[in-house]
Amino acid sequence: MSNRSLSQHSDEGRPRDCDLVDDDDSCSTFDHLIDSLMDSTSSQDTGSADNEGDDGGAINADAASTPSTGSQSGRPQGPKSKSMSKSMKMVESAPTESFAFVETGDLNLHDVLCGKGPGINSHVGNKHFLAAVDLRKANYARVETRKEKNDIAREVCRHVRTEVVPNGRFLKRSTQEQAVGWGFDSNADVWVPVDEATMMDRAKQCLREKYTARSQVTQVRGRMAAQVAATAQSQQDYQHREDSFTSDEENNMSPAFAMSSFSYDNFATTTESKMQAQPPGLQTNTSPAGLPSSPQPSLDSKAQVPIKEWVNTEMVKAMSLHGGDVQKADRSYQLNAANLALALMETVDLCHRNNMAFGGGVIRSDTILISTPGTRNSGMVNDTPISAACRDQSLYSIEIAGFGSQSQSASANFANEARADLFNVGAVLYEVFSGVPPFQDQAIDSTESSIAVSSKKKKKKKKRGGMRTGAGTKRSCIPLRELGLPVAVDVLVSQMMGQDEGSHYNSAADVLEVIRYMVHDPVSFLFDIDSAGGHAGIHVPDSHKLAIPKDKLYGRDKDISLLGEVFNRSIRLGGAAECVSVAGYSGTGKTSLVLQLRQPLIDLGGYFISGKFDTLRQARPLSAIVAALDAYCDDLISRKDERSFRVVQASIKEAIGDGADVLRKLIPNLSKIVAEEECDLSLGLSADVAREEVDSNAIHRLMFLMQRFFRAVSSTTPVLLFLDDLQWADSASLELIRTIVCDGNMTSFLFVGAHRSNEVGDDHILLSAFRKISGSGISIHHILLDNMDKISVNALISDTIKLSPLLTRPLADAVYSKTSGNCLFVVELLADLYRQGHLRYSVPMLRYEWNLDAITGLEINEDVVDIMRRKMLRLGATETWSLKIAACLGAQMKESTLNLLSMGFGFSPDSGLVTLLQQPIAEGLLLKVGSNIRFSHDQIQHAAYSLISNADKPSLHLKIGRSLCNVSKAENADEMIFTCVDQLNRGSTEIKNRSEKLNVARINRHAAKKAIASSTFLAASIYLKLAVSLLEAGDWETDYNLCLEIYSTLAETEYAVGEYGDMIVAINEALLHSRAFEDKFRVYCTLISASGAQNDLKTCLSTGFEVLEQLGEPFEEKVDLAVVMKDVAFTKGMLESKGKDWFMDHHLMTDKKKLFAMRLLNLIGMYVYMSDAMKTPLVSCRMIQLTIRHGLCKESAHGFSAYGLVCSGFLGEYAEAYRVGKIGMAILEKFNSPDVPLARVYAINYGFVNVWTEPLQSTLPQLLVGHNAGLRAGVPEFACANMHMYLVSAFHSGQPLQELAKDAAGLIKECEQYEQEQMTAIVTPIWQCVLNLIGDALQEDPTRLNGQAMQEDEFLRNQLERENRTAVCYMYYARLVLAYMFGRYNQAADVYNKCLEADLEKNLMSKFENCICTFYGGLTALALQRTDPDPKWSAIVENAISKMETWARSSKWNCEHKLELLKAEKMSNAGDSEGAASAYQKAIKLAHEHGFIQEYGILTERYGVFLSGLGDETASR
Repeated sequence: MSNRSLSQHSDEGRPRDCDLVDDDDSCSTFDHLIDSLMDSTSSQDTGSADNEGDDGGAINADAASTPSTGSQSGRPQGPKSKSMSKSMKMVESAPTESFAFVETGDLNLHDVLCGKGPGINSHVGNKHFLAAVDLRKANYARVETRKEKNDIAREVCRHVRTEVVPNGRFLKRSTQEQAVGWGFDSNADVWVPVDEATMMDRAKQCLREKYTARSQVTQVRGRMAAQVAATAQSQQDYQHREDSFTSDEENNMSPAFAMSSFSYDNFATTTESKMQAQPPGLQTNTSPAGLPSSPQPSLDSKAQVPIKEWVNTEMVKAMSLHGGDVQKADRSYQLNAANLALALMETVDLCHRNNMAFGGGVIRSDTILISTPGTRNSGMVNDTPISAACRDQSLYSIEIAGFGSQSQSASANFANEARADLFNVGAVLYEVFSGVPPFQDQAIDSTESSIAVSSKKKKKKKKRGGMRTGAGTKRSCIPLRELGLPVAVDVLVSQMMGQDEGSHYNSAADVLEVIRYMVHDPVSFLFDIDSAGGHAGIHVPDSHKLAIPKDKLYGRDKDISLLGEVFNRSIRLGGAAECVSVAGYSGTGKTSLVLQLRQPLIDLGGYFISGKFDTLRQARPLSAIVAALDAYCDDLISRKDERSFRVVQASIKEAIGDGADVLRKLIPNLSKIVAEEECDLSLGLSADVAREEVDSNAIHRLMFLMQRFFRAVSSTTPVLLFLDDLQWADSASLELIRTIVCDGNMTSFLFVGAHRSNEVGDDHILLSAFRKISGSGISIHHILLDNMDKISVNALISDTIKLSPLLTRPLADAVYSKTSGNCLFVVELLADLYRQGHLRYSVPMLRYEWNLDAITGLEINEDVVDIMRRKMLRLGATETWSLKIAACLGAQMKESTLNLLSMGFGFSPDSGLVTLLQQPIAEGLLLKVGSNIRFSHDQIQHAAYSLISNADKPSLHLKIGRSLCNVSKAENADEMIFTCVDQLNRGSTEIKNRSEKLNVARINRHAAKKAIASSTFLAASIYLKLAVSLLEAGDWETDYNLCLEIYSTLAETEYAVGEYGDMIVAINEALLHSRAFEDKFRVYCTLISASGAQNDLKTCLSTGFEVLEQLGEPFEEKVDLAVVMKDVAFTKGMLESKGKDWFMDHHLMTDKKKLFAMRLLNLIGMYVYMSDAMKTPLVSCRMIQLTIRHGLCKESAHGFSAYGLVCSGFLGEYAEAYRVGKIGMAILEKFNSPDVPLARVYAINYGFVNVWTEPLQSTLPQLLVGHNAGLRAGVPEFACANMHMYLVSAFHSGQPLQELAKDAAGLIKECEQYEQEQMTAIVTPIWQCVLNLIGDALQEDPTRLNGQAMQEDEFLRNQLERENRTAVCYMYYARLVLAYMFGRYNQAADVYNKCLEADLEKNLMSKFENCICTFYGGLTALALQRTDPDPKWSAIVENAISKMETWARSSKWNCEHKLELLKAEKMSNAGDSEGAASAYQKAIKLAHEHGFIQEYGILTERYGVFLSGLGDETASR
């Protein structure tokens, strides 16, 4: 029972008897059951009905039997020929007032040809017409009045003329004289319209054919109505259906119904709900493949029913089960019928495998008895040994009566008998699926099947719709497809019965395989759903397209499973970020595989952020990621979920803060989420000095902002970032990917990258990036895709043309041999075969056919690009040209860009490039996604680009660039700058005019400045190098400013991207041609920064001091302590009478040279500290002096903070250091300075100065501010320094150790990410120390730094080799704390001595770690003094108490309780119990009040030991 109406109801929304049904709908099984009975007798009842009327042969049922030969519907739509123009012209003398004559070549696939003559019956439009007529025959036969019959005929005509696309026309052939009279050639084949009456006559004539045997109609319908009525009477829940089935007049079966698009999930859900409410007597069962439930016959537990009774009962049950829903009932029945066929064929196959055949006449519909699984007896084929093997394999038990009486031994004529079995089973299946026997009389002669089999060998040509027996008489058998049954069922049965020549079924096993496909994939093979939602049994595919499955993958089960596992962990369960790499050759389906995750992610409310790198846009780093984020922002807005939008918006704002301005320049749509805010930048530099220079730290700043952006998004909704074609990714993009993926705070985030494996070698930067990600502890799951195997190719073809894989295997083998299974190649080759006609849809056969010999003999290049190119060349000339333009623009382009370019080319708005690209979009070459148009595959872009000859490419690019520049207005110039410059650069070899070359150089400079503003320095470098290539030596004289700007900026960008060789070349060129010192200063700064970054401190400082001398600020080459102290004293004198208010009222620095000097002093300060610490105070003092004499500038803030460090570290004047530091902070606020000096100033003030005056806990939030500011500013060294000092201060101020361990681990990752090896080394010992205290060490000795973070001996060896004294000091510092806390006092004493030997006080100058080291050193000496009278312990104790008294005077909060503990321990050792007890109690009270939890623990422990020594055990406890 197929897609045909079981009944007609008056429910709202259900078509009534006279409702018009679309051409894509089809009749019910019961109507066609009746039609089939009528067909079998129509030749006897109607005589020559097929030729009724004057033109009776024009449109009749036999027309469907002749293959279409003259259809022109597949012809490409190109420019019209002269003959076409002539045929379409308007002729005044035409019989219709305004009608275009039509030549044969211009007929469409829905035109209906009337009359007699060649090519009429075979025309495809006549086939469509007959299909529409067939849908309405049952209604036509049922109605009685002439008006009703005319209405139905009129519906048929209206359907052809208005409801199909293209609209059909009823035409007749003109006479030769008429054609000549109307101006056509004498041999022209011209068609003209017929009048309304003729149309109606033709429709009514065809509706009458084969429907004259009304008595049989009444008989069959009466029997069906009685069965339904009987069922309804026993089911009170379905009482309302009784009236629907009791009258032939009131409820004859609908000829068709309006079929909606089928949803498998809805079908299953509805079926389940119906089954829950079904009446008694109906049972349900699930198919073995877990398919939707179908009604299992509620047969009596002891009953076995024959085929006919089973068919009638199951049809009624299906209808009742689904509550009158014809479509679902129909499919439910078909699935049940397929399961019955499966049981029958399993039985036959098992017999054949045991060399036993049933023989002629045994298998018939009246010899096969069916029972349900619960009633199976011991013998499916009577009591043969085979029965046991067949048991429990199917939904039904089969018993074949009469088999036991036959010989069960192998027959000598087994082959012929086996083929006869297939014939007989086919005849039975015909009746099972259709409800009627295949022939007029149901009986099949016992020898008929054998004779039919033998007659196949004679290879006589047989007409469709019948077969010849041995006697030569024709047996009338209507193909199942003409009854509206699925094509797959029709092919199966017809080939089993030998009605199709060249049968593919050579054995029962072959048939069984096909039926299993039907049962396990009913949507493809039983339900015949096409892409338009119609029924494939009567649907004629679009003549230009082949419906190849797009959302289904073949042979990728393991890969999908791996992706699913990673997706579940990282997205569904909200786990840590993970990374997946998908590699394979082009066209292997990498993108399609990843897209399988798109819908599940959207269902979870997540976002699928995707981008694609483009070989034509490699000059634009981060382009793929930026485009992906821009699309994400647009998607976020377009979802119109206000609540979700507000949450994400708030999260993004909080994460990126004032860095939003940087990202807005890169991501235009971000401004729709985070609005632009006005910023006051007026106090940055004076107008004379302000220049657009490259900030070498901007790369780090951008990485930080992008990382925070993704972290913010993934914290609110799951995010999957997919980047395609990573083989073309730039280094900046790969570094950003690493930064994002390695973010330890990222959750619900998954990164998937795809690349071509054959274009990525071992030394490719992509694999280097993957190695770095793996080295950071992030799991990378690698998926390597190969081409599809033959089985997968066959499955794809089977699903495409809706035939079983067994039938499509020869075609699949041929396609595989041409493509090697490459997915893209297979799809394009199939489409090409369809276009060429080697694979075609046969309207008469209602299935696809192919010319295997022609396909095998095709000469096909191994490159899929050739097929793409041919496909493009079939388009019109203008469409092909537009594809070339699109290919020049890259893999993706905006509609706005195409519109501008259309204006530049002189197109009108309605005929521009966007319009011209509609046909390529329809052909699947391009995809329209929002306001963007992109190529559906990079190979398609490659094919389109290859249509342009290499000689023509530069000129075409230049033409595009010029056109865009000409039409770009001020408001969109910035938006178009990169597109313009890319096109101009690709065509620059064609520029001959000197003035135009300079203009293009200026455009490149402007593009570079835009890239620098967005921190994409690699792109800026490329643009500037291209600008240099356009310059000539003489341009320094004629365009000095342009050349200076280009070379100076190029030097900075080369430094920013680490290309020091190219940087030196640019610096030398600029210095050689610079006309003034001010012009040289910029490149001098670049040279100093680059030398310092390369650890070439000699070049760095010599250049710096040389430039300072030219600026009038000389320094002595050699200095000693006396010189330093003299300069410090002089500076201190200048500051004595000047407080914060004085400096806030101080004027701004305007002297250009002094501004340059301050900038340079600020730049070299760090390198001076690293090279010659003795000169460090001189640099900070000079900055204070210049500020007092010449005015304030933003660098003054750092000068004051650095001087504060000198005061605390060199002079020990903590109050003065604190005062000066406060002035520095005030200057910082005055200038609203960017994050670069903020991070530096905060690190100095809160890490070196304020810790000696303010509570240690108060510095923690400020250090976190400095850390974030450093990341935003792109100065990771200061960001990490702030975080390091935060960890140390938090550790000693009593913060929870578990939280500190997490923070330390995060800082280590951050240091590794930004390649801060020095900072990694000094943080690692602190991290391991915390791990030891919380019991996470991997060794038993908790005082040794061995565990998760480090191995002590190896660490010490490495740091000594690198002469990293600071890291060595931190290792000894951490060991001292652990040794004392765990009571290993002798070990602590040894470690303290090593701290002194490592000169910890100098290497950790002005850090609070000096206080901690002194504190634990004194406690260790006091502990050992109790058992060892050596005077060295007393010396250490006195030194510790002396220093602690000084520090306690400056910061009682941080140091007073430490001093009291040292005093208490000293008095305890001296026997002063009363004084010791008082000191202990005071220290305990202070430590508790000030929140120093760890030291509070030490104090209470030491006080307990003290009391225990006094004999007060109770107090001690």
